[in-house]
Amino acid sequence: MLGAENNIEKTNQNQNKDLVIKGDKGKRGLWTMIIVLAVVAGLAAFNIFQDKISKEEKKDAFPVTLEQLKDDFENSNKKLKSEVVPPAEYVRRFDEPLKLSLSAVESGVPSQPGYVDLSEDYLNIASVYSILGDYERAEEWYYKTLEKYPENYKAHLNLADLYILMEQRESAAIKFYETAILYPQDSRVYIKMADFYYKYSSAPDRIIKAAAIYEQGIKKAEDPKIIFSEYAFFLENYMKNYKKALEMQQNYQLTSGEIDQEEIGRLKALIDKNK
Repeated sequence: MLGAENNIEKTNQNQNKDLVIKGDKGKRGLWTMIIVLAVVAGLAAFNIFQDKISKEEKKDAFPVTLEQLKDDFENSNKKLKSEVVPPAEYVRRFDEPLKLSLSAVESGVPSQPGYVDLSEDYLNIASVYSILGDYERAEEWYYKTLEKYPENYKAHLNLADLYILMEQRESAAIKFYETAILYPQDSRVYIKMADFYYKYSSAPDRIIKAAAIYEQGIKKAEDPKIIFSEYAFFLENYMKNYKKALEMQQNYQLTSGEIDQEEIGRLKALIDKNK
């Protein structure tokens, strides 16, 4: 009897152990499920967040990519000098400022008391060479300027303009793009790039891309009033979108304080005529 009782007790103990083990397994399974669900929920939230960021990035992204620029423009044979020889009087007019700035760079002392550093002298040299039609030297000095002052806005923008004179349209487009990325708050680069696009690109959608660049400028520039004016002209003359041209002209007049009811009336008449 005693042996039988011992066996019953052992059996009960084993059953209790099984219940404990099963209970532990159940708890572990529940916690595993909770952790998995939490991870899945976290990943879902992260993906939603990333998707939101991606949409915002796309929204703020420049409307034309570098790849598109390379497709829409190409460089010709590099023009190193202007075909027009400037008159001797014109050359003499710039001779003294050029010498002063060259001496300043050589000595390390700015040529004018108002110059904070040598960046203005570097720019003067590059600009004078460009004005006189010596594009090769102008390019060299813009490179020197950017090497010493890589954040000089004027040097970036002027180099893009020089590339147009040198018939390096792809290089000009890329430099405009780089300048817009570096200085998104400045209105001039959007105006120059949009103008460059619809005048020099052979892309069938160049007008649409130029309009998108104007729109980007309105969103990004700190002072877009001049963009409103240029965009109004573009919309009227290149897109024949008189209604939006009127809107941009009104925005320009509102932000600049230059009220011109005659211009507003003219655009309204165009809208009525083309209904």
